[in-house]
Amino acid sequence: MACRYKTEENRNNDSIWNSKTRQLRVDCVGASKGLFIGLIFLTATLLCLVLFFIFTPQPQYHRLGLFLADAAHCTLLVVSTFAMFYGVYRFLAIYQLNAEYILIYYKIFGGIILTLFKIS
Repeated sequence: MACRYKTEENRNNDSIWNSKTRQLRVDCVGASKGLFIGLIFLTATLLCLVLFFIFTPQPQYHRLGLFLADAAHCTLLVVSTFAMFYGVYRFLAIYQLNAEYILIYYKIFGGIILTLFKIS
């Protein structure tokens, strides 16, 4: 379910192509699903952040607040890592590239993963 680009060559009766202004319409099927999942993760992260600041000052719930913060952080790192690799997989499935470009993309995502898990 990739993005489909409507151009002059593959236009049909239900597409809108204006030859004077040269508009290009894109139908992205999975965009709304990705936005919804992103909003769910944002809400869960904000909830864990609020609970961290509520639980941390109280001595009996201090460890629970730290556990929630660490669990939310690890979950976001793992999910974002899998999402990056899935995006690379879908990108390479759509565009047939040669080996040089594939290695460049993996190098970029390797650098991103290095900065995600770097402890300073």
